[in-house]
Amino acid sequence: MSCDFLKCWINHTDFTELLQFVSELPGGPRPALQKCIVDELRKQPELELSFLSSGFAATLPVTMVDNLSNASIRGILSHIQLEFLDFLRLPHYKQTNLAEKALSELDSSLAEEKIDGAVLDVLGPLLPFLDRDSLALVDRGALALRLEEMRSFCLPKEALRDISDLLTRTDLLGDPSKWQVGDIEHLGRLVFGLSTKQIDSIPLTVLNQSTVEQVLVSQKFWEKSLVGGICMSRCVDQQYHRKQTWSLIRGIVKARSRRAKVPAPSCADIRGTFPSAWTPTQLRRMSVDQLKDCVEVFGQNPSLSSKQRRALWGKLRQSFSPVRELRVDQVLALGSVVTEMGDRELQDASLTDLGVLAHLGTLTNWAPRKMRAVVLSVMRKSRLKVEHLTVVDLATLGHLICGLQASEIKRLSPYNLSVAVMFLREMTLPCTEQQMEALTNCLARAEAFGPVSAWGPEIFTEIGTLAEQEGLQLEMAALGRIGPIKTIPEA
Repeated sequence: MSCDFLKCWINHTDFTELLQFVSELPGGPRPALQKCIVDELRKQPELELSFLSSGFAATLPVTMVDNLSNASIRGILSHIQLEFLDFLRLPHYKQTNLAEKALSELDSSLAEEKIDGAVLDVLGPLLPFLDRDSLALVDRGALALRLEEMRSFCLPKEALRDISDLLTRTDLLGDPSKWQVGDIEHLGRLVFGLSTKQIDSIPLTVLNQSTVEQVLVSQKFWEKSLVGGICMSRCVDQQYHRKQTWSLIRGIVKARSRRAKVPAPSCADIRGTFPSAWTPTQLRRMSVDQLKDCVEVFGQNPSLSSKQRRALWGKLRQSFSPVRELRVDQVLALGSVVTEMGDRELQDASLTDLGVLAHLGTLTNWAPRKMRAVVLSVMRKSRLKVEHLTVVDLATLGHLICGLQASEIKRLSPYNLSVAVMFLREMTLPCTEQQMEALTNCLARAEAFGPVSAWGPEIFTEIGTLAEQEGLQLEMAALGRIGPIKTIPEA
């Protein structure tokens, strides 16, 4: 449904029924249509919004949520309990607003200005999303009894300082420098609620290999859950999380004294910690058998540096030669290590399988010439010309679309690219300025989204990150359609 079509129904008696129907569709409306709906609702402040589904109402701007009826708010909170993944996909300020509304629903329990055990049980995973003042009211004794349940909670980056202050109060666990092994075991993955400075203060005798691996294994197990996966991608600062992990394992990967030899990890060590914690030198010292046992662990780790991946491929090359005979499962197992293959190796390898190509297209650490080598190999072995690339081909390429030269991008089908952009819209493409200009020019052709003169802000919402390109902004501004992209309000 287009925004123009929706506007045709504004004065129709069935307009609210139409909005109710759209809001209840599985997955919700796409971003551009959602923004259009919100804009129209803002123009009709007298309209009672109780007809909207609870899932859609939860995504409304905070000012609109604040004006909802108590019944609608309770409906949203019930929806959050059933569909917590939808809550995790919201911006943090909306999450905090809804968590505080849940707390206000329990206001009668706060007679003593304290969030006791009964309130904690009702709040559940909303607890870490409360604001600072509310977190300060948590009864530490009641929280101590619920740390095991709290291990499953998402800890958003915005609340880490307050959560760490809460956990290290003298009436809870106290100063980390005085912790014992039992304190770490009691916290489990909640150790990642501490700052790196606090983790660094934990004695190395406490952070022994068995205890640390127990924490990291529980963290990895949680990350594989639906809640953990979305939390890690949307609510956690990945770079800071790696620093925390490094602080946690510092006593395992480094020599404990200046005279001691730097340890060479086994596959068990790699699985128990994380691959990028070990230096290229340590990885080169691993036996080939140990490396082969851990290929998938290395391949699935996105934080390996170029030097680490190069060291791994240097050791594994003999076991995976000749590359032209690599099977699909072997390429998938190698994962990010494939990015350190030589240009000739990439051209020799069979990478035309859609599953393989889609996986390689998600990788972000390609050198430009290697992206080019992959694209040339796929085009040659598939006997495809650029102008014949389908929607599926373009969507599957992902980041590898930057392996096409600017002159080739100009020959792409604008319509196919306009459909494929729905799958590319969230990516930060590693293209050159000339390549990005060619992509945006292709999208600006009438065959893609129609004449640029007829575009509205919703088209930019559809295009996603590609809409940030200066060429498109200048063209739209010149037509007087919009101001700078950053001024478009969030739906």
